[in-house]
Amino acid sequence: SFGASSTQMLFKVQVPVAMPTIMAGVNQTLMLSLSMVVIASMISVGGLGQMVLRGIGRLDIGLAAVGGLGIVLLAVILDRLTQEMGRKDKSNKLRWFQKGQIGLVYKLIKK
Repeated sequence: SFGASSTQMLFKVQVPVAMPTIMAGVNQTLMLSLSMVVIASMISVGGLGQMVLRGIGRLDIGLAAVGGLGIVLLAVILDRLTQEMGRKDKSNKLRWFQKGQIGLVYKLIKK
């Protein structure tokens, strides 16, 4: 180990190498949690899931769509954040919100 202690090996080598896999697991856990939001609302847990369930129960498509859209947006943002945190290649200076279609909107808002 070239003179490095076991703690140094852990934090300087092993954790950075394992970070993409760790963050993929965090990402999957977050997505599974968000998929359970509507099911959790069936036992009177508040939040966006309750909004979706109430909209479906009243046949109010608008209310259900707003709640569903909130869940989807939250899922997309959390997905992008966890993917960015788990990336090995940090050489690209552009952040996730500066790339693609979101990057175009970001550039327009920034000016």
